[in-house]
Amino acid sequence: MDSTREQLQEKYDQSLLFADGFDSCIIGIASDFGSLRVVYSIPKMLDTLFNDEGMPYSEAMEYLEFNTLTAWVGDQTPIYVESEECFMI
Repeated sequence: MDSTREQLQEKYDQSLLFADGFDSCIIGIASDFGSLRVVYSIPKMLDTLFNDEGMPYSEAMEYLEFNTLTAWVGDQTPIYVESEECFMI
């Protein structure tokens, strides 16, 4: 069975940029003024780092902020979203 990444690459005829190691965190594709961008869930990314790498939450968030969330790699830079439940009290 094809991975999420492979399925998206086959479905869309544009080059897509992906965040390595976070294919299970993809929640969609966004159209941004003619280019397509992969959309990731930040909570899922944190869970991946916690479960797969054993990182505590604060270390995982620091890692994401430094290495992923603030990286600009052009017009097709992935989009990272916080889900609504992150803001619920």
